[in-house]
This record gives sequence, structure tokens and C-alpha cells, in this order.
Amino acid sequence: MGKIKVDNAIIVVSKRQEEVVPLTFEKDKEFLEIKGESLLERQIKQLLNVGITDITVAVDEDRDELNYLKDEYGIKISHELKYANENNFLNLYYCRHLLSNTYLLSGDNYMVDNIFNEYEERSWIAGSNKEDNSNKIGIEFDEDDRITSLKKKKNADWQMYGPIFLTEADSKIYRRIMEEYYQTKNVKNYNIEDVLIGNIEEFNIYLYKQTKEKVYELDNLDELRDLDEKYKDDSSNEILEYIASVFNIKQSEIKNSQPLEVGMTNSSFTFEVGDNKYICRVPGEGTDELVNRLYEHDVYLAIKELDISDRIIAFDRETGIKLTKFFSDSRSMKLENPLEVAKSIDILKTLHKSGAKVSHEFDIKNKIREYIDLCSEDLYESELFSQIRFKMRELIGIEEAFDDEDVLVHADANKNNYLVDDKGNIILIDWEYAGMGPALLDIGMFCIYGDMPDEEVYKITQYYLGRDPEKEDLLKVYVYMGLGSFLWAIWTEYKSEVGVDYFDYKLRMYNHANSAYDRVKEIQSSGINNWIYSKFSR
Repeated sequence: MGKIKVDNAIIVVSKRQEEVVPLTFEKDKEFLEIKGESLLERQIKQLLNVGITDITVAVDEDRDELNYLKDEYGIKISHELKYANENNFLNLYYCRHLLSNTYLLSGDNYMVDNIFNEYEERSWIAGSNKEDNSNKIGIEFDEDDRITSLKKKKNADWQMYGPIFLTEADSKIYRRIMEEYYQTKNVKNYNIEDVLIGNIEEFNIYLYKQTKEKVYELDNLDELRDLDEKYKDDSSNEILEYIASVFNIKQSEIKNSQPLEVGMTNSSFTFEVGDNKYICRVPGEGTDELVNRLYEHDVYLAIKELDISDRIIAFDRETGIKLTKFFSDSRSMKLENPLEVAKSIDILKTLHKSGAKVSHEFDIKNKIREYIDLCSEDLYESELFSQIRFKMRELIGIEEAFDDEDVLVHADANKNNYLVDDKGNIILIDWEYAGMGPALLDIGMFCIYGDMPDEEVYKITQYYLGRDPEKEDLLKVYVYMGLGSFLWAIWTEYKSEVGVDYFDYKLRMYNHANSAYDRVKEIQSSGINNWIYSKFSR
């Protein structure tokens, strides 16, 4: 088999806050250091050491922190994305023309030994026989080590770990499939390996066998500690330091930290101390301007005896870091389950009737104005915002005439903030927007996130009130649905300005605001017996 001169290397980097938590809440994974050397820089040095000088780092945005690598090592940076992505497919797509006889790497890989060469013989995928029961990509291969199958599988004997090398012939196939996927699939959440999964029979790729001690993707903090002992008790990480101080333990006693995929405002992860499991909530980017943590702390004190929320272990009023008891085997409530919907509304009833009070308000019109003020003047260039803001001004005028007594409201009672355990118990979490306000605001918020048709809005309101809603009740619910949707749409506008994109969610909120406005106008112009009320009362 002939020798193939390696032409170049592409290192794909995606800005994700996952794995190795909580370190990656403060620093991107590729910049984590092992023995004084970042993961990304180590790979660059290993490539240069075997004569591979044509190196491109493919990222999803212009990142100043990478510039020193250009100056020091002569690498190139590719950042041509026009919108944020979740994974790394698009990072590579925009520099796919560089694929030739190419090393294809991920910025978060760590190779103990240098496995790169100036020449290769064939395409390969690095794989390891790690004892890992996570949902990794399993590799099946024939007696010549040619890969015959790639699929996500738990407990696979061999799993993808580390770099890929593609010959020019396989790069052409890879590029063709990438372009087909870009045209036909929603690739925003794709990774570079998704091109190979399901198409491996088109390639001539072999398994490059590595031992489990040689190649790492650093999936968790415990693995990082094994590679560099400094992370055991002196991580220099504010979050780990806080947890250790709360429990009066060494950082090394904080075990099995795992990212938790809930919430848009914050980042969260689970961890274990001894035999107990906990959740740590960390405020997300731009949150300090949106949320008053002192207010949130006061809310938790006010509802402490109601037994409807997550159980606080510790709450840092300055940083907003919150530690709670883990709600075992929990999941988000299901709107298609009538019993869970009823229990969720019952929690709101309990809250509203409790007499619990705090000293601050959740005044939705003031919140809207506050969030608009946080945004730059570019907000007024937004077509979506411009199309609807005058309609929302009209709804604010209607809302100002309401005279309901204020109660303590959650103000973000969406389905993802209700957790259901394995026994059917439900709690309501994330009270950071809570304050004194009108009770039906919570019903409006609940209906927004449920994408509920008119009939369901009526039924939810009916159940909450314990009677058939009157025209004025429905008017209030739809006003709060409109203003609530508008508020969260502006929230996304601000979040995008600080680097967090929720375009699909933003579009959905603007659409909800517009639909709610239409319902308000219909209700205002109708008599009690017209078609819209008749439809509700069936």
C-alpha cells in the first residue's frame, strides 16, 4: 500500500457548554489545560512536530481568543457562519473545500502520544476499547479492520475516540454527502461524524486502534482529574469552590458531574457528594441584567413552607449559584397528560391562595420596557419587533385598566419548569422571574408555552377559576398571553446581542404575541354569545 502525503489538518471547534462541567461554564473546552497546555494548542504542536503546517481551525464565529494561535503557530482561522449552531457540522461545511488528504480533528481531543504522521497509508478513524456505557458511536469492522458499521450504541466494544484521517478519494465522498445534507436536512445540530454514520459503506475507512489510556475526548471532570491531578482539589473554578465550601469538603469529593439539559436562562448540572445527588444552577450569559438574584432569594424564602418547589440546599445571592436536592428520575410535565396539567394548575392555585408575599413586583409592562432598554438601537431595525410593537402598546393600554389584586406569581410557568418524578409528584422550579402580580398572568404564561388552541385556553382558565370563565376573564388571559410572548421575544433579542441565539424560539414568541392580539380584538368586539365564546363553552 502506497504512502500518502498528508496535505493539511482541520480542527473543528464548537462553542458548547457541556461535558467537563462546571469548568466549561467558565472556559471553552478546547482551552482547558492539562499540565499547562490547552487541548487545542497541544494538537497544533503535535501536528507541527510531524511537519503538518497547513492547519485550519474552523469555528462558528470570530473569536479573538484564537488570534494568538495565528501569530504564534501560523494557523488559519475559518469563521464564516452567519448564525449560531449547536454542534460542529457547519463549522467544517464552510471550509469543506480544504478537504484533501486531511486530518479531521475536534478541538477537545487529547492524545497522550502523538499519533500523527507526515505520511499515511489509508483513511482511518481512531477508536478505543474504553469501558464506557454512554451512548457513544460504536464501531464494527471486518478481519482487515475495515469499518463496516458506525452507530450510536451503549457498551460497544470499540468506540470512536479522537481524530479521523481522510484520503483525497474519501474526502470527495465526504464533501459530496455534506453538500447533500446541507440541502436536504436540518444540519444545525449535526456533528462531523454524522456524515459517516449511515454512509460508511461508501468509504474505504479503517479502524486505527488506540488503547483507552492514549486517546481522550474528556467527557467529564473525573476523566480530566485522572490526566491532571491539579483539578482534584485546586481547580480554580468558582463553582466547585462554592460547592466545596457549602458541604465543607474537598473538591475531589464532588463526583460524577453531568450537564443537565434544562432551561434557557441558566446552565445546570448534577453532581454527587457521598451517596446523595444534587443540582447546581449557574446563571447564563447576560442573565445579570435580566434577573435580580436578591429578589429570587426572597421568593424562595416566601414559598419555603408550601412544598411546591425545588428544595434549596444553598443560594449565593451575589453570584446566583443555587444548589438543590435532586428530584429523582424526574422529567418535564406532559401537556397531553390531563392529570399532570391539572396538578400543574393546582400548584399555581396553591401559590396564589397562600398569602405569600415579597416586596417586589412582576409588572409585565414595566418588564417589557426594561428589556427594550437593555437592547441596542438595532432592536428597532428588527422586522418582527417593528411589525408588532404598536399592537403590544395597545395591549398594555388594556392591561393598565385591569384592577386585580396582586398575589405572588411565578411569571414563567411553562411546561419545562414543572418536574414530575417517578411517583407522579410535581414541583415547579426556576422562580427567578417571580414577584407580586395578577394571578391570571400565570395562566397566560402557562398557555403560551403549551402552544394551546382556543379550546384548551378556555379549559385551563375554567379549571383554574373553578367556574365557566366570563368574557373579562378570557380577555385578561389573552392580554397576558400577548404581552408575555412579546416579553420573551424581546428577551431573545437581548440574549442574541450577548451571543446566545434562540431564533426559532423568538419567531415562535412573536407569532404567539400576534395571535393573542387577534384574539383580544375578537373578544373586545364580540357579544357574550358570539362564535368565539360559543366555541369556548362547548
